[in-house]
Amino acid sequence: SRDRRDFTRARASEIVPVQRSMAPELHPFEKAREYKRAVNAVKLDRHFAKPFVGALSGHFDGVQSMAKNPSSLSMIVSGACDGEIRRWCLTEQRQGARWTSQAHSGFVRGLAFSRNGHHFVSASDDKTVKLWSASAPASSTEPLATYLGRYPFTGVDHHWKDHLFATSGATVQLWDTSRSEALQSFEWGA
Repeated sequence: SRDRRDFTRARASEIVPVQRSMAPELHPFEKAREYKRAVNAVKLDRHFAKPFVGALSGHFDGVQSMAKNPSSLSMIVSGACDGEIRRWCLTEQRQGARWTSQAHSGFVRGLAFSRNGHHFVSASDDKTVKLWSASAPASSTEPLATYLGRYPFTGVDHHWKDHLFATSGATVQLWDTSRSEALQSFEWGA
């Protein structure tokens, strides 16, 4: 009554076919098994889900970059596409941004804090990098220093120990915060 071809593999790499009856009376525990699997899936989803803490609203344009202060758990800065930079205190998020500045005339492409968290740098499409005080009062909207480049900047990162930062764009440049010109410039022919 059973055909041998229904239960043999055509190739060695195939899995052995097994015939199963899907009649519910032959599987009395199937419903309980499916319920248990569904409950476990929901528990795992909740266990691995990251909670949404809150929204920081205030930018009028899209946020392009963010940086966290390494010496403070609650301070971050964000840079928007309209050139605005905002400094936030996460513990006081209902009060809005602590400090706001119309820093650049183009996209803010990169933000980076110094290791000690006393200042941060911002890089933009307007070919400028600006050095800001991380503890400036809300009334102070002027940068500590402005560095001019030949090309628009696409990113910035601060050295972990020294007063140096690197910018990226058409060239990669290494800057010292006490000098107005780049210390080193790296270009690739394209």
